[in-house]
Amino acid sequence: MLRRSCFVVIACWLLCLSSAAQTKPSCKTWEPFEAPVKDLPRGPADEDAHPCDELTIYYEGHGAERFREARDCAFRSVGEFQTSAGKRSPKSGDVNGDPVAILMLAMLYANGEGVPRNLNIARHYVCQAEDWFEPEEAANALAATTRFEECGPDGGSGRVVNFACLNLRAAEVSAALSSEEKLVASSLKPELHPLFVQLKTAHARFRKARAAEDPNGTSGAVQSGMAMELDLDRAWLEELTAILARRNLVINTTASSFAAEDKQLNETYKQNLEDACKEDWCTTAEQYRAAARAWLAYRDAWVGFGTAYWAKSTPEQWRSWATHLRNVEQNQGTDQLLQELTAAAAR
Repeated sequence: MLRRSCFVVIACWLLCLSSAAQTKPSCKTWEPFEAPVKDLPRGPADEDAHPCDELTIYYEGHGAERFREARDCAFRSVGEFQTSAGKRSPKSGDVNGDPVAILMLAMLYANGEGVPRNLNIARHYVCQAEDWFEPEEAANALAATTRFEECGPDGGSGRVVNFACLNLRAAEVSAALSSEEKLVASSLKPELHPLFVQLKTAHARFRKARAAEDPNGTSGAVQSGMAMELDLDRAWLEELTAILARRNLVINTTASSFAAEDKQLNETYKQNLEDACKEDWCTTAEQYRAAARAWLAYRDAWVGFGTAYWAKSTPEQWRSWATHLRNVEQNQGTDQLLQELTAAAAR
């Protein structure tokens, strides 16, 4: 079964590096390019009394003021302050210990957000963020015409940053799901409420059972599993959006395709059972069985709700549609599943 083994790091600009390029400057080149003292917060502050989270401030805040707040938070996290005399305070501790904060500073200076754009200062901080990516390549890849993003749609720039960014994205999607589920429920006729509750409950049970199928055992595998869970939550969000907009998800699905989809589903299930391991750090046969049973209940819930909500649709269409998406998820990956649903919801 194909699974996304890991996700893209730093963003696509790293892929633009030419193998035939001349020797690039090393990180030592950018060591002197510290941020101006005027950009530093007054401090030090009692971090226990005033905790902050630069990622939340930046990505969930609104307006330009969030750039300054995120910058102050990041500087405090790495121990850079402005003294009462307007001088730079001596650094203490390990400045490489917080790559999330360090890359926040790199992003702000690379994009010119709240400060004048300065790629050399951005490179200075990229080189300090010792995580999973190659800092010198990343620093050399910064360009005035390309945006630097610490947290992309599926994560961030390295081991520690990926965890932080994935948790941030998961919280955002969870909040969006809660809001969308309430909107859908409030928009339905009374007779459809029980069917939607049944669908929502079946989805939650499937998601819980499905999580056991995710890879685990190492930090990279855990992150891969987190990314897949994020895709599945976004897929459910797309389905809710389609319900709210009354876009018939099965309009292009033929009932006759169910036999082929069901055959592929059964073949994948048998293969999963054969590949299942007997250790507690990988997916067992019972976990696959539990996920399959939960998914069948979820498919049945879609049949009940879908045929009641879209009167001209048939149970066979919904079974074929749901089975196709399960096959895509298991054999092509959750990212492909999300792409298909996004395209279908946009029609």
